[in-house]
Amino acid sequence: MGGTNLPIPKNQVSDRAPSNVDVYSSYHPISTTYSGISGRTLAAEPKSKPKTRRRPQQPSSAAETKPTLQSGVADTADKQPTFPVDARALQVFRTLFFNPTVTSTPGEIPWNDFLHALSSVGFETTKLYGSVWQFQPTRLDVERNILFHEPHPRDKLAFMVSRRYGRRLNRAYGWLGAMFVLGER
Repeated sequence: MGGTNLPIPKNQVSDRAPSNVDVYSSYHPISTTYSGISGRTLAAEPKSKPKTRRRPQQPSSAAETKPTLQSGVADTADKQPTFPVDARALQVFRTLFFNPTVTSTPGEIPWNDFLHALSSVGFETTKLYGSVWQFQPTRLDVERNILFHEPHPRDKLAFMVSRRYGRRLNRAYGWLGAMFVLGER
C-alpha cells in the first residue's frame, strides 16, 4: 500500500525541525530578498540631487554693493505706496494690521466700516453667495481679487478674525499698517 496521511504525534514534530538554525540571522526583508541588494549596500550609497537653481550673480565692483545715499536716507527701489484714507477707514486699518506704537486697544470692526475701508483704497465690493464677499481691485496696480466672509449672526468682525484678514491682505498685496495715513479733508 502507498503512503498514508496520518497525523504525526507531537513528540516527533520536534525531530523534524533542526534545532541548530539561528532564525534571526536567516531573516531578510522581502524587498532585499527579491531585489538582490543587501541593506548594507543601500545605506552606503549617498543620495545626490542635481542643482537646478542658479547661483546668485556676484557684483562686479565694490561700488555696486553700497547703496547710494541721498540726504542721509538709503535709496530703496521698492517703496510701498501710502493710501490717504479718512478717519473711519484709518481706524479699521489700525485694527487689521498690528502696530506696536499705537497704545489704544482695538476692538471689533463693524462690517459696514470694513466695506467702507476697502472701498476707499480702491476695491469694488460684490456680494457673491451666502456670506461671501468679493473684493476686486479697480484703482490698484494689482489684478488679484480676494474673498472675505461676512460675520454672522452679528455684523461685527471679532478682533482675532480682523487680524487674520489683515494677514491675508499682507500676503496677497504686501500691505502693512504704516501704509495707511489720514488724508486731508
